[in-house]
Amino acid sequence: MESILKKMGPAAALSLVAFTGVLNAADDAQMRNMENRISALEQKKGANGMINPPARPVVKDGVDLFVTGEVLVWKAHQDDMAYAVELDATPTDNTYKNGHAKHWSGKWAAGFRLGLGYNMPHDGWDLNLMWTRFYTSHRSGNDCGECGCDETGFFQPTFLPKDYLNASSPVFATEAEAKKWKLNLNLVDLEMGREFFVSKWLTLRPHVGLRGAWIRQKVGVEYVGGNVATPYSTSGALTGANALDFESMKNNFWGVGLRGGLDTQWGLGKGFSIYGKLALSVLWGKFNISEHADVQNEAVGTSAAVMDMHNKFHVCRPIADIALGLRYDTTFADDTWGWGIWAGWEHHYFWGQNKLFKFVSNGGSTGIMDENDGDLSTSGVNIGMSFDF
Repeated sequence: MESILKKMGPAAALSLVAFTGVLNAADDAQMRNMENRISALEQKKGANGMINPPARPVVKDGVDLFVTGEVLVWKAHQDDMAYAVELDATPTDNTYKNGHAKHWSGKWAAGFRLGLGYNMPHDGWDLNLMWTRFYTSHRSGNDCGECGCDETGFFQPTFLPKDYLNASSPVFATEAEAKKWKLNLNLVDLEMGREFFVSKWLTLRPHVGLRGAWIRQKVGVEYVGGNVATPYSTSGALTGANALDFESMKNNFWGVGLRGGLDTQWGLGKGFSIYGKLALSVLWGKFNISEHADVQNEAVGTSAAVMDMHNKFHVCRPIADIALGLRYDTTFADDTWGWGIWAGWEHHYFWGQNKLFKFVSNGGSTGIMDENDGDLSTSGVNIGMSFDF
């Protein structure tokens, strides 16, 4: 038996080597066949030229660069931004009855977007770097403005330390004022895409890339009168009609991650088209949350810092971008320059951006902190222009 195996061993090894060679040859042939099919597909001609030809503008004797600039007129909205509950009468406990919540109301503000792009020599690909900047600041002013202030009402505060949440001795104010909400938004996108024709009047541009985001928020709210300062006063110096509590909060986030999407352009003729854009990104980043509270009596000049809370943590956060508008493209100076102009509407949605501290009653003499998880969104008009050279 052993002698038979010794005789069959070399033959089996030779057979295995031969079989492997046949498989490799088949794989090589299949690869050559795939390459041939791709080459044939690229060379195939139709009524509109080759299959999926590049659609980026081409100018004579250019350097394959393009620049873009946009003016943004946006409005910001954020969930879970109620700063007080306005009541019809003095509260008897810490439950909200017969009232309505007071929220920050967003205002229109201006921003910009700048871009620098390069038309790569390979297959019509392009590389694009964009910076989006938007800043808005809401201040109520001395007359309280549109953000809300009522000196004759009764308010139960929402941004307060746990000491205030005592069911047997409810805390209320006679004035609640949203002093400020500042939003500083910066987005930096690096994307690689390819714009190509799928028909004579329709182009698609899938793209992938990276995104960095810096979102900084500052919030301030003031509660005046009632008994807002009572839990912190042992001598009565902080109580009275002039007593107030001021809450100063920060909600900062930075993140980096992957981004991908699809741009479409629907031709109307004579250089005009309708464009639509959709992109999604997921960022890994870090939150830095803080809240500082001061109580004081302006009449006698007494004050005390009563709370200083901080929270830092890492998270992943998704962002969605969508836009729709009308644009016009053409060339001039004997086709040595390309020019485009557009106007449209866009939305940007940032999941889970509001992480401000929120305090709720536990039904006893103290309260507990309940973490916010409200979403931030910006929306509005964009007007832009591009040059290819």
